[in-house]
Amino acid sequence: MDKCCITKVTVGEIPSSFKESLSYYEALCVVIDKVNELATLFNTILLDKISAYINEHFNDIMMDALYEASTETLILKLSED
Repeated sequence: MDKCCITKVTVGEIPSSFKESLSYYEALCVVIDKVNELATLFNTILLDKISAYINEHFNDIMMDALYEASTETLILKLSED
């Protein structure tokens, strides 16, 4: 599975009511840190967990798949449970 790449965020705008005790720049840094943390989550942990799930359940997923020879595609059926 190819990993999608989410790039890190740089300075932008946020609402002025984010945290009144922080300066605008400090509040912006807090938001940017959180967005970068989410980017790391999506680029590593989440994609690794999805890949592991697919690898573990590949046979179950493919058991109900249909192969269409004319278009050379697999059609996956979702289970009702």
